[in-house]
Amino acid sequence: MKLNWSNDLASAVLRLTLAVIIFSHGYFKLTIMEGSKWAPDLSPAVNILVTWGELIGAVALAVGLLTRLAALGLAVIQLGAIALVTGSMEFIRDMIPLGSHRGFDYGRIGFEYNFALIAMCVCLILLGGGALSLDHLLRRWLFSPREGAAVNPAAPPSTAQPVGAVR
Repeated sequence: MKLNWSNDLASAVLRLTLAVIIFSHGYFKLTIMEGSKWAPDLSPAVNILVTWGELIGAVALAVGLLTRLAALGLAVIQLGAIALVTGSMEFIRDMIPLGSHRGFDYGRIGFEYNFALIAMCVCLILLGGGALSLDHLLRRWLFSPREGAAVNPAAPPSTAQPVGAVR
């Protein structure tokens, strides 16, 4: 398997960046918001599933384990966030009300953040984990020929000639 280091490095940077962002949100939900109370409009079960989905998905992305599946799960969570929370708002809202100097009003945030995370997830679904991932190591281990492996008797004999052989 030939490695393409620019794609593999891009995948690793994207995986790690997305993992840090998503993990920090999941960790915040778990520790500060007690895992089941961060979205009072949602059931506690959905709150817990999203919290643990973010934490587990982020760890999977960080190490590159089941990268495509983890990215798909995190994209679904972000689609849910758009559908249930930020989708009713504009793509980018005025986060600093006119005449106010008190800072950002995150209650007025649009869904551009969720959209960017979904785009990152789609890139990982397309790229996969890359060579710098557990996915790559597992694929090499599972699909590499092993010493002493049984030979398929139905396979045609090799047509390769030993070096120096005369025809």
